Amino acid sequence: MALTRRQFLKNTATLAAGAAAAPAMKWLPGTGVAYASGPSDAIVVFLELYGGNDGLNMVYPLDGNQRLKYEEYRPTMRAPKVGDSLSDWTTAGFDTSDGVLAIGADSNLDHYALNPAMKSLHDVYNDGNLAIVPGVHYPFTDYSHFRSEVIYYTGDPVGTAGLGWMGKYFNLMNFQPTDVPAVMIGDDYNPLFTPTNTSLFAFNSLSELRFPAGSHSSQRSATFTSMYGDSALSDPNAFPELVNIGNTGVAAVDTFHEYYQPGSATGKVEKLLIDSDGNYASYNDLVWASPLNPSTGQFAQNYLTDDLRHVAAVIRSNVGARFFHVAMGGFDTHSNQEQDLYHSNLLFNVSEAIAAFWREMQSTVTLPAGYAGDGYLTGDLSSKVLILTLSEFGRTNKQNSSDKSSAGTDHGRSAPQFVVGSSVIGGIHGQYPSLQDPDLDDDLRMSHDIRDYFGTVLDKWLNVAVSDIGPGPGKLFSTTPAPGDDLGETYLSYTPVGFLP
Repeated sequence: MALTRRQFLKNTATLAAGAAAAPAMKWLPGTGVAYASGPSDAIVVFLELYGGNDGLNMVYPLDGNQRLKYEEYRPTMRAPKVGDSLSDWTTAGFDTSDGVLAIGADSNLDHYALNPAMKSLHDVYNDGNLAIVPGVHYPFTDYSHFRSEVIYYTGDPVGTAGLGWMGKYFNLMNFQPTDVPAVMIGDDYNPLFTPTNTSLFAFNSLSELRFPAGSHSSQRSATFTSMYGDSALSDPNAFPELVNIGNTGVAAVDTFHEYYQPGSATGKVEKLLIDSDGNYASYNDLVWASPLNPSTGQFAQNYLTDDLRHVAAVIRSNVGARFFHVAMGGFDTHSNQEQDLYHSNLLFNVSEAIAAFWREMQSTVTLPAGYAGDGYLTGDLSSKVLILTLSEFGRTNKQNSSDKSSAGTDHGRSAPQFVVGSSVIGGIHGQYPSLQDPDLDDDLRMSHDIRDYFGTVLDKWLNVAVSDIGPGPGKLFSTTPAPGDDLGETYLSYTPVGFLP
């Protein structure tokens, strides 16, 4: 039987995706054994905290000179050490039954704790599934939100190259225009993933994924698919742009239908988020008893939990997307940072959402009758998933007012970041930046360059060759000038961080 144009395009896409997903094998010298350090279908979820998160109150010192300086810099905004009262957090309704949420010592043997509002994430830490990377930033620091975001997305602190390093990764792995490997839950395409040769989805709600919009959608969809198909069959040497547009268009229309279908039909992803009447809404439970569901009451709900519930639905639908971006705003806390424990509440929401998603990925799920045979992933997926945080910068060491209610912090340099996964090596990795730096009394120096932080994920999880990571021209990351910035910090070579084996 001859293949139809759509079958040809879909089969081509499948083959291309399969080739791209194959692990880059590494050789163990002298053993003749090849191994891959991450699964071939590894999943990465980026959680971005917009505004510049105050990492010093998220992971804070408990003892030694670090604690003394912390108390000096934050006389009314500090989090409690062991033996202090937790009454502010208890009164606000946080679960403080575990007391101070200690997480052990850094490489300098100073001890630290998570913000008292982060008990659920602390439970993940106690399971050994949370790694903490202190002092993540970049040289030639920039205090602009926009510029710093661009640097985190591109891995280029001084250049103007607009390529997101994950977009470069997609191109390196030869993802095709017909593939949709990444989904962003939000209004816009995140520059971390763009520009790239492949297709991407961004949506707040599955019901936004409908094309073409309006009435007679089935007929209009067929017409657009035929038009894109004709474009895809153009001479690739004479009209490469038309071929690219055609392939992308066919893939988009076909893949939209896997996610969501208007009317009485139901997309594969949508089917996991319908109510008892068969209707989809963004706030619906998943169709099984998931920790992410509002109805279970297991974790506090917020819009980040809603977003991660959609990420879980996409992952379990097995529709090809393995890279995700979710975000929470509100972290630009110049004033009123802990009025009514505002920042602690933000961290509580982050903690609850990450923990709920992680427990979901650790679960084996039972789908309702009628879902069998549709290719859903129902097993424990935790061995495939890595969750990591990012925020454009940390904040100043000193609170900017003595008034507890109005005090805040301003734009700073480095901050700790979290990595969650069953493969991570739990604990604090490296040295927390000193609060007694002779060259900095209001900023935290970088302990880990973002290129080492993200590069470790590329190297140890996504199996990218170190020679492709760079830094250097044509590599995923750029170099920075030597001898470096005002602190003498520079970046000449990639060094993996120890949170992945």
